[in-house]
Amino acid sequence: MPAPRTYSICDKFGMHARFLSSVGHYNTHHRFEGLVLPLRPEGGRQELNIILKRDSKDLVVVIDGTHHGNYAVFGATEAASACTGGARAVIVIGLVAQVANLQAEEIPIMARGTTPRLIPAKEGTATATAVDSECGWITREQYIVGDTDGAVMVDREIYQGRNPIK
Repeated sequence: MPAPRTYSICDKFGMHARFLSSVGHYNTHHRFEGLVLPLRPEGGRQELNIILKRDSKDLVVVIDGTHHGNYAVFGATEAASACTGGARAVIVIGLVAQVANLQAEEIPIMARGTTPRLIPAKEGTATATAVDSECGWITREQYIVGDTDGAVMVDREIYQGRNPIK
């Protein structure tokens, strides 16, 4: 079994490697890496699904769900949209729902927690914008690597100076 990538990234980049400590895995797929697409849905999931299908190819999608309290911003429909769009992984800074469906998906899905409540499916907007997290702002300028130990973020320019971008 290969050594965890997140450990080697932390070792290699020191203080430049920021660990997303508050998220856990929601399926058995754990290894991923890529540039970031940060999204913030508002009031519903309709536009979020459109963006996931259209704009997530080869990216690690980070979704800000913190402002929705005890409601999830990501469920089975969004997981299918991310897979269709070709996302490499999804990290939800917030809650997910329909975990049994998420476990069957072919891409890594991480989140802070779970709830049976989802924000509305038929409404809402989504903005590609910086996402605030416990390890700082997550923007399109980051590169994220994930494995069974979690997810580590490094500024793209610093990561690119030592490793190829995939």
